[in-house]
Amino acid sequence: MVETQVIWLAPLLILPGISLLIVSTSSRFANLHTEVHHWITQREHPEVIQMADLDKRAKLFRNALVSLYACVFAFVLASAAGAVVEFGGGDPDVVVFSIAMFGILCLAYGSIALVRESMLSLEIIQSHMNTIEAHHENH
Repeated sequence: MVETQVIWLAPLLILPGISLLIVSTSSRFANLHTEVHHWITQREHPEVIQMADLDKRAKLFRNALVSLYACVFAFVLASAAGAVVEFGGGDPDVVVFSIAMFGILCLAYGSIALVRESMLSLEIIQSHMNTIEAHHENH
């Protein structure tokens, strides 16, 4: 019995998980957009600190999304290139692993950006809670 290895399919198996990250990150980015719109339309003078924090969060989301999209591209390219090499009679392992490594690095960078955004988001929430608490103590 002949055993077949189809190594070039492996990167495609990871795409559903990455797609979930993209969907959730896009949703959180849309929520941030709504928050920024709220600050612009509801406040005469948005606090500079809060706008700076929202700007940092927006950049982290953008960086995460771009790296996740690059990850998807790399995994699709790794699979396509591996299939071409294998069907051409060559060994696709080096091609697939080389290109997939770029995708893995993009996934790692995107994950780090999302962790940083989550930490910044918590800092902002705690700051808002401290402001509300101080306001209630003064009244």
